[in-house]
Amino acid sequence: MAQFFTTTFLLVGWFWGVSWGIKMIHLSLQRRRELADQRAIELKTMAIKAFKTSTLE
Repeated sequence: MAQFFTTTFLLVGWFWGVSWGIKMIHLSLQRRRELADQRAIELKTMAIKAFKTSTLE
């Protein structure tokens, strides 16, 4: 009987850990995409500002 509970807790814990690991990887990839998009927008605005200031001079 004790082995049954031990095995049950082992499997539940293992699946719990794997599912949270997958969730963390998913969140980190999503955050990486958001940061890349944000950086691309910043670079575009910097380029636009640079071209605007160079044409006015």
